Amino acid sequence: MQTISSNAYSVDDQAADAVSHMEFFYPNAHARFLKQFPQWNNTVWDGSSLDWEASGVPADYICWVIEFIEQHTDIFWEEGEPWDRNLE
Repeated sequence: MQTISSNAYSVDDQAADAVSHMEFFYPNAHARFLKQFPQWNNTVWDGSSLDWEASGVPADYICWVIEFIEQHTDIFWEEGEPWDRNLE
């Protein structure tokens, strides 16, 4: 397995890295993701954090993004980092 983002990054940045990873390694899941989270490409960031108020999304939006990723791909979070079971 290989990590796809650093545990030194914010959870929001890790989620963004995982979405980018999903686009290339899990294109079908990524397409479903964009249907379920159409506002993703228009989110507003404040440094390393999603500005959920400016983005017009609920405060727990990133939690929902991570749940989707873990349910629809082989990406999972462990010890503060997202990993892909398929990468060695």
